[in-house]
Amino acid sequence: MKSQLYDRSIAKHGLKLLNKAGQRFVAGIIRRLCCGINLSNWVLFYFILLYVAFLALGAVGFSYFEEPVERELQRQLDFDIRSFTSGHLGCINETALALLLERIILAHNRGVSPHFNTTTEPNWSFGQAFFFSGTVVTTIGYGHVTPLSREGKLFCIFYAAIGIPLTFTLFAALVERLLIPLNRWQTLLALRLPGCSMQLVRIIHVTILGIVVLVFVFMLPALAFYAVEPGWDFLDSLYYCFISLTTIGLGDFVPGDAPNQVYRAFYKIVAMLYLLVGLTFLMLFIEVFISIPGFNLATFLSRAKYSTEEPEETNDVIEETCAGSIKSRVSISNGPDMAKANQTKASTVEADLERLPITYNRGTPRKPRLAFKWRRMVKSPSRRPNEDTKSPAAAARRGTEAAGIDAVALRRSTWKNL
Repeated sequence: MKSQLYDRSIAKHGLKLLNKAGQRFVAGIIRRLCCGINLSNWVLFYFILLYVAFLALGAVGFSYFEEPVERELQRQLDFDIRSFTSGHLGCINETALALLLERIILAHNRGVSPHFNTTTEPNWSFGQAFFFSGTVVTTIGYGHVTPLSREGKLFCIFYAAIGIPLTFTLFAALVERLLIPLNRWQTLLALRLPGCSMQLVRIIHVTILGIVVLVFVFMLPALAFYAVEPGWDFLDSLYYCFISLTTIGLGDFVPGDAPNQVYRAFYKIVAMLYLLVGLTFLMLFIEVFISIPGFNLATFLSRAKYSTEEPEETNDVIEETCAGSIKSRVSISNGPDMAKANQTKASTVEADLERLPITYNRGTPRKPRLAFKWRRMVKSPSRRPNEDTKSPAAAARRGTEAAGIDAVALRRSTWKNL
């Protein structure tokens, strides 16, 4: 029997050693495949590739569902225009003209060009669909082109439900990685400016970052759009960059929609990549800005309701209520002989009132967090991990137990009086 147990223990120990050796072997292979680069960086790189593939998948899906519908609408619009021009050579009927204009406006709202014999490529080509997929998952949503078929609308719902969380996850990961060199640069800036306080160093740091974002994310791309887009001036280009990167997406200015645009598909893909990079750096600037103490307005507003001081009378009332509750609890007796003993118990407990586990400081309001801890302590008073038996609170509890007072009932009655 002993030999069998010994053999089993040896077998278990051998399996553990083999498991550790296998883990080391796999880790060595991963390190060789990563070429010395951190594994988390490779995970982020593959996640970016997966995200780009997800955008390409969305482009293929939207093109598959929407391109036949758009082709049918374009054919119907061309037929209506030919019928109107052939039937009204001498005079024009107002009713027929109004009906034709209504059909043209409806087709234009659906993204179909009303120009006859136009050379513009369809709205749901791969480049156009890739741009549309990016505007969906980034919540920009220009609205100049929308799905027309029922299948395309359902695909858009499921695609957005998956793509929007993926986009936010990617932005959060990129911002977290970019914060590492920014924090190092802030430390170097603090060393270069030894006479400045840390708050001033943070302000200088975020100011320089804001200038960099303004120049490289807004101004230079606006100049590029001004040079490429035929009908845009610099203000229109800057307006488009701001409206797009703030995810407002009004849709009055959309790049690549001009007639006879050269390299339209490539231009749309580059514009979408610019929006992704611009959103990342804009979120980085916001993250650095709100990390400065005193600049996060949300934190200030959430703590503002605890900043006002409570009058001392309120705390005096609380203390008097606690003392009254203790006296009323102690003064219960079963006969006249216990009156003197009860008075001694009341004076002892009232002297230890300030050393109870939950105390109320003067001038500070009672927070809900303390109330939650109080309730939790009332429900399970016996669970006190790492309790110091020599603490004043423990001495007070021992005094109440020696006086014959139920500590749980005492806390409950005190809490009800509060």
